[in-house]
Amino acid sequence: MSTEMIAVIVVGLLAGWVADFVTSDGGYGVAGDLGLGLGGSILAAILVQAVGIGVEAGWFAMALVALVGATVVLGVQRRFWSRRRSGRMA
Repeated sequence: MSTEMIAVIVVGLLAGWVADFVTSDGGYGVAGDLGLGLGGSILAAILVQAVGIGVEAGWFAMALVALVGATVVLGVQRRFWSRRRSGRMA
């Protein structure tokens, strides 16, 4: 496993943890937020590699890609699929 992919995994997990820590509602708990952060970071890394940038960009660039991906997935989840619903879309 390359250092770039390790950076993607670590950043995804950290983003999930921070999202769970910072927001008090709307998430799926620590495990769920960690999973969403990890999934978002891996999805972003795959999309960037499909475009042709890949891990050759370096671990720092891949960590930034992972952070953006994790943040987008967690933000979308909080916006549209919140566990706490008040009878209407958020």
